[in-house]
Amino acid sequence: MLKPKQIKQALAARDLALQLVTFGNYSDDRMRIEHKAGPPHEITIFWTEFKVLSVVWHDDGRAVVARYRGGPWEWWLKRKAVI
Repeated sequence: MLKPKQIKQALAARDLALQLVTFGNYSDDRMRIEHKAGPPHEITIFWTEFKVLSVVWHDDGRAVVARYRGGPWEWWLKRKAVI
């Protein structure tokens, strides 16, 4: 079970990832982001070969964090989303 802080971090990571997948999926040498337009919408982030984030949400704002594993990928995502 995720703690409230982890859910907040996961949703913040989803928002950053959405900046990178505006026109489709994103991939580089370390990270792969898959976005499925909905409803429901889904975003999944893989760091190397490991799934580190999976969030499903509806247009009305309801969201379910199915997978969140904090780590260095969060820094990488922030760096890429700002560029």
